[in-house]
Amino acid sequence: MRFLVIVSLLLIFVDATAQDSVVVKQNFRISGYCKYLSSVDFKPSFRSPEYIQLLHNRVNMSYAPSERLRFKAEIRNRLFGSRGVGDNYRFATGLRNPHQYFDLQKSMVLNDDFLAHVSVERLFADWQGRRFNMRLGRQRINWGIATLWNPNDIFNSYNFLDFDYEERAGVDALFLKYFSGANSDLDFGFSFDEKNRWVLASRYFFNAGGYDWQVLAGSYEGSATLGAGWAGNIGEAGFKGELQYFSKRDSLASQLNATLEISHLLSKAWFVNTGLLYSKAGQNSALPGSEKFNLQISPRQPMPGRYSFFAGIQKEFSSLFSVSFQSVYSPGLGLVILLPQLSWSVADNLNAELFWQSFYQASEIYSGELGQAGFLRLRYSF
Repeated sequence: MRFLVIVSLLLIFVDATAQDSVVVKQNFRISGYCKYLSSVDFKPSFRSPEYIQLLHNRVNMSYAPSERLRFKAEIRNRLFGSRGVGDNYRFATGLRNPHQYFDLQKSMVLNDDFLAHVSVERLFADWQGRRFNMRLGRQRINWGIATLWNPNDIFNSYNFLDFDYEERAGVDALFLKYFSGANSDLDFGFSFDEKNRWVLASRYFFNAGGYDWQVLAGSYEGSATLGAGWAGNIGEAGFKGELQYFSKRDSLASQLNATLEISHLLSKAWFVNTGLLYSKAGQNSALPGSEKFNLQISPRQPMPGRYSFFAGIQKEFSSLFSVSFQSVYSPGLGLVILLPQLSWSVADNLNAELFWQSFYQASEIYSGELGQAGFLRLRYSF
């Protein structure tokens, strides 16, 4: 893993002034970015601030020895700086993705206040035929259609609060795709993790009546699962939805997740979207405030609450500057999450962004602020 660190650091400086990805040879390509993220996390009433500095680099490499065969590797390097982070065992172990079988990551304690982490995020071979595609290795199998919550994304769900992870997690898997028509394809996926839990499923995607549709079926960690999703328009508004059912297994009850989403582009570059999520196994009553921060996201449990509502608005004032505001409300839990954001394109390949996350609860058990967190991010792409 130390070799990967050295190689990644060298690749960062391969072409720091390049406008596009670096082409070393006709069939070998390197791209990526460097990011600096400064964050402050407050307990209620803005007490006891905790500061974390993060240097984040991602190097993407692809090699195509022929028109049909391609190899791809993506490495994620992060350096965390915070008081005592080097001695925080739970923080270091929490960086490991438990849904991957091969342990292709390494945490290195530099001193009490600095921790380095290297992870191989993608590592696969891809073969593309005329009507058939096969991919083997660490990859992302993305079956989600909606924007915020994706019940159909049974291979690798994600936490919507983790905005600094645009590529999202991958799994160790075999993926097959058969292009059955101009607007249809049949997919098959099989993945397994470090605890030998496996996911086996197939999906049929097609277009009918002006809508994109998908149906999927398979087995998720021992539970039979069925799902469906769609994306289209009602008038000038976008309309998306997903449903996913999991059968009962051992001590786990059957589960149904469903989401609906409507979005619309208004005049003067205003964009609005709203959505809701139903999770049968979710809590419908308030928990103590301290338990709200641990949002355990999984395909079976995309949110802790039974019902969650989402509303967002975005405005592009120019091609260089935009503002957005998102909110999530879970009525049973009394949980409110507010997510404002500012984005500014400082120069070519250099962006600056401000994020804020506010958590509140209004219930009979507890009412008030749960916590606040602010983030400043600079990103340079090469």
